[in-house]
Amino acid sequence: MIELNFVDNFIIISYLVFTLIIGLIFSVHKEQNSLDYFLAGRNLKWYMVGISLFASSISGGYLIAATGFEISSSYLVSHAEMLTVIFFLLLCAYFGPKYIKANVFSTSEFLEKRFDRNSRIYVALFQVLTNIFIRITVILFAGGLILKQVLDWDTFTTTLVLVLLSGLYSVVGGLKAVIYTQIVQTVFLFSAVILLGVYGLHAAGWISGLLSQPTFGSVFFLKPTFLPNLPLLGIVLGVPIIGFWYWCTDQTIIQRILSAKSITDAKRGAYLAILLKIIFISSIAVIGLLTIKLSLENKSDQSFSLIVSNGIFPSGVKGIFIIGIFSLIMSSLSSLFNSTSALLTMDFYRMAYPNASQRKLVLVGRLSTTFTVLLVILCVPLIKYLNADNYKYIQNSLAFISAPVAALFILGFFFKKMNSKGAILGLIIGGSLGLFRITIDLLVNFFSFSNFFLSWVLEINFLYFTIFIFITSLITMLFISSLKPIIETRELNINRIDAWK
Repeated sequence: MIELNFVDNFIIISYLVFTLIIGLIFSVHKEQNSLDYFLAGRNLKWYMVGISLFASSISGGYLIAATGFEISSSYLVSHAEMLTVIFFLLLCAYFGPKYIKANVFSTSEFLEKRFDRNSRIYVALFQVLTNIFIRITVILFAGGLILKQVLDWDTFTTTLVLVLLSGLYSVVGGLKAVIYTQIVQTVFLFSAVILLGVYGLHAAGWISGLLSQPTFGSVFFLKPTFLPNLPLLGIVLGVPIIGFWYWCTDQTIIQRILSAKSITDAKRGAYLAILLKIIFISSIAVIGLLTIKLSLENKSDQSFSLIVSNGIFPSGVKGIFIIGIFSLIMSSLSSLFNSTSALLTMDFYRMAYPNASQRKLVLVGRLSTTFTVLLVILCVPLIKYLNADNYKYIQNSLAFISAPVAALFILGFFFKKMNSKGAILGLIIGGSLGLFRITIDLLVNFFSFSNFFLSWVLEINFLYFTIFIFITSLITMLFISSLKPIIETRELNINRIDAWK
C-alpha cells in the first residue's frame, strides 16, 4: 500500500470538489427539453465528441484486465483492444451517419424504425439491465479492488462517494454536464497514466531495464489456438462480434455520435477517440511490462496494484495518480447513468405516453437517473463479495447475451429482406442460448452442481460459444425472414432525415 500525506489528500479533495462544481455549473442553463438533457441539444463540437467517446469507453475493468491478463496471455488483450480501431472506423464511415440521419434518441428507437416495436423493447431492456447489473458492477468492482489494494480504503465508502458525486451532476445536468466533466477527467486520467509510466520506467531501469528481462521477447507474439484463456481463433472471430456490438450499436457510444453538431463533427470526434484510445492502450501495454519487471507475484487481479504500491511515487504525485483512478471510474459511471436514463425515458415512458410534454420528459429523465443511482447504491454492498473469478464470469456473460444484438444490427443494416419476425425470433433464440450458458456457469462455478453434459458445455471457451450464438442468431433471422414477403420489410433511405419508409 502507498501512504498519502497532506498534499496528496488536498489534491484528492480538491479534485472531487472541482469536478462537482464543473458538473453543476454546466447544469445551470435555460429551460431544458429532452434534446438538451439526453443529447446536449445536438450541439457538441468534434473534440467534445471525441473526448467523451474515449472517456465513456475506458473503465476500471480494463486496467485490471490489461495489466493482469497481459502477463498470463502475452498481450493478447492489447491485440484484441487494437481491433476496436476497426469498429471506430466503421462507426465514422457508415454507422454514425446512418444513426444521425435517422433522427433518433437511441439505437433501440432506430430498430423500431427498421423493424417494429418488439425489437425496440427487447434491445432497450437488454441495454438497461446490462448497464446496471453488469457494466456498472464491473466498474465498481475494479475501482474498489484497486483502491482497496493500493490504499486499503473501505470499498463500500469509496464507491458510495463516487456513485453519489457522479450521480448528482448526471441527474441535474444531463449529458451536457457529463461531457464537460469528462473533458476534465480525461486530462487527469492521462496525467496519472503518464506519471505511472515515467516513474515506473525509472524504477525499472528505463528501456534497457525492460529489454533485459527474459520475458520481453515473448510478450508480443500471438499464442496458438489452444491457449486456454484467449485462443487466437476466438480473438480473430469472437472479439469482432463483441467489438461491433459495443462500438456500433451500444447506446452509451452512439449517444455521443447523435449529440454531435454535424456528421463532420461526429466523424472527427471518432477519429480523435481512436487516437486517444491507441495512446492509452499503448501506455497500458508498457505498464504491463513494468508489472512483470517490478512485481514479485504475477496475480492477474492484483498486478496493477502491485506496481502502484511498489513505492515508485513521490509525495504529491500519489494524489494525482489517485484522482486519475477516480476520473476513470466517475467518467464511466456518469455515461452509464445518462444513457440508462435516456433508454428508460425515451424508449419506455415516451412510448407509453407519446403526448408527454418536454418538461415532463426532462423530469422523468431526472427521476430515471435518480432511480438508476439509487439502485446502484443498493448493489454497492454486494461488490465486496466479488472476486476475480466473479469478474470474469460477469464479463463473459455480457459477451453471450450481446451476440444476438450484434447479429440483428448487422442484418438490419445490410440485408434488405430482413423483417420484424426474423428479428425478434433471432433475438429470442440467441438470447436463450446466452442465458443457457450463463445458467450453466452459475450452476457449476457457484453451486458445484455438475454432470457430464454441463461440464462439456462449460469447457467450450467463452469466445467460441459467443461465435456459436452469433451464427445461430444470424441463421434464425435469415431463415425466418425468407419465409415472409419482401413487402413486409423496411429499407433505409439515406437521403431523408426521417430515414425510413
